[in-house]
Amino acid sequence: MTIGASQYRDVNTTAAGGEDLANTEKTLTVNDALIQRLDANGGSTDVLLPAEEAGLEVWIVNTGGEDLVVKEDGDSTTIVTVATTEDARLWCDGVAWQGNVSDAT
Repeated sequence: MTIGASQYRDVNTTAAGGEDLANTEKTLTVNDALIQRLDANGGSTDVLLPAEEAGLEVWIVNTGGEDLVVKEDGDSTTIVTVATTEDARLWCDGVAWQGNVSDAT
C-alpha cells in the first residue's frame, strides 16, 4: 500500500548502512510505501509529509536511537515526534495531517 493508494502494500526500511538520515530531512511523497521503518542514524531527523490530500495515510516506525520529527510539507508545523521504540500512524483529512504515537515494543 502506498501513502496515496490503498490497493498496494509495501514497506520501506531505511536504516544504518542504507540512506544516511542523520541531521537531514526525509521527504515522503504519495508514491512512497505506506509503512516507513526509519533509522535517523545518529541524529534527529525531520520527516516531511506529502501535501494535504484527503485519504492519505502513513505509518512511521522509528527503528533507531534518535527522534524522528514528522512535519507537514511546508516544514513549519510539527505533527508528531516519534521517539526510539515508538511508531506513529498519520492520516490526512484533506485540510490537515493528524497523528497518533504509540510504543512499538
